[in-house]
Amino acid sequence: MSPESVPNFTTPLNPMYHEEANGPSSIPLTIYDVYKQYHRWVIAWFVKPEVQRRLTVLSANKFDTEKATEALQSTENCLQWLIDAALKSRRPFNRDPYIITQRLFILQFVTMYPISGSSTDALYDLISQPNSESIINIIRQNVNEVLAMNDNTWTKRAVSQLISLDSAFRESLRLAPVVAFGSGRYVGVKGGLTTPVSQTYLPEGSTVAIPSVAIHEARPIMTSQPNTMPSGSVKG
Repeated sequence: MSPESVPNFTTPLNPMYHEEANGPSSIPLTIYDVYKQYHRWVIAWFVKPEVQRRLTVLSANKFDTEKATEALQSTENCLQWLIDAALKSRRPFNRDPYIITQRLFILQFVTMYPISGSSTDALYDLISQPNSESIINIIRQNVNEVLAMNDNTWTKRAVSQLISLDSAFRESLRLAPVVAFGSGRYVGVKGGLTTPVSQTYLPEGSTVAIPSVAIHEARPIMTSQPNTMPSGSVKG
């Protein structure tokens, strides 16, 4: 193991803002801080060398992405988009290879897991419905029509036209919401407060939230069985 690959245990807790405001820090981290930073170091260990390579290639080509396309091997990927955005930033610390790896880490964390989880749930919901064949045919027809209108090429505009698939995802999220309660709010007013319409008293320290599951399965709202995905709910 080379010395360069060993994690720096004197890295500031928040290098994105700490260094900019106070300069480099050499305050040692506690064991708990090391535990919290572990995943950041892991992704930096694997991705930082590639970021440094791309920055070197871009520097040799005067930061012209089009001229450096062949040397970069590919510019149509998320990592390169993050690098391009960092180079356009007016703040020098945004161009630091470590900072770029952390932006990729945050992006992966907030996008990959929700997308993969929602997609898996939607797939199971579709094939488990008694009318699954009818729903899938509606989605397939919409997909074929959108592809035909866009020269058989997937683009952002084409994806936005997948109305049936969007409807199916929305119905799947209704059947199995990510959270049982949403938009939770803490009552911090001293002595509590009373709502203006229903005159409901909310004591200080209580939490108010929207019952997502109850609303999505309310029979007065749902004309069909609340735990099924009606064909009419998936727009064609």
